Amino acid sequence: MIVIDAGHGGRDSGASHGDLEEKTPALSIALILAGLLEAAGKNVFLTRDKDEFISLQRRSELANKANAHIFISIHHNGHTDESANGIETYHYPGSDKGQEYAQSIQQSLVDNLNLRNRGVKQATFSVLKYTRAPAVLLEIGFISNKEEREKLKNCDFLFKAAKSIKEVL
Repeated sequence: MIVIDAGHGGRDSGASHGDLEEKTPALSIALILAGLLEAAGKNVFLTRDKDEFISLQRRSELANKANAHIFISIHHNGHTDESANGIETYHYPGSDKGQEYAQSIQQSLVDNLNLRNRGVKQATFSVLKYTRAPAVLLEIGFISNKEEREKLKNCDFLFKAAKSIKEVL
């Protein structure tokens, strides 16, 4: 079971700039990815499939209950420095399988989206720590960066991002 977690949602908009809130492209990529994976015969579970708030604890509980074999949390970065840009992927420290997935997905995203490679990093984010399956958290572009924000509003770019993730699953 592949569990896809669209970051934020509902009252938690995530990073925002102008008219774009992180929760929106994150959900779009999650829904596209789920469709691509299901079309390829994979079992998929979405932690949310609409704009609703789900706690971090609940996200991990849902993944654990679904017996996930991988958990993918989709996000977009934000920064006070509007020149900050690129993609980075996180995994939980000591998770070898999480690190493998993180490296593969990061490389596929960088190769296909032509965004700066900010690297694979370790973090103790709640969804990485409390999900039993190997888990990765993706930061696909910066909402605070004008060029990347425009890409995150583009359906073709969102599809390309989802396809890039699907390629390694």
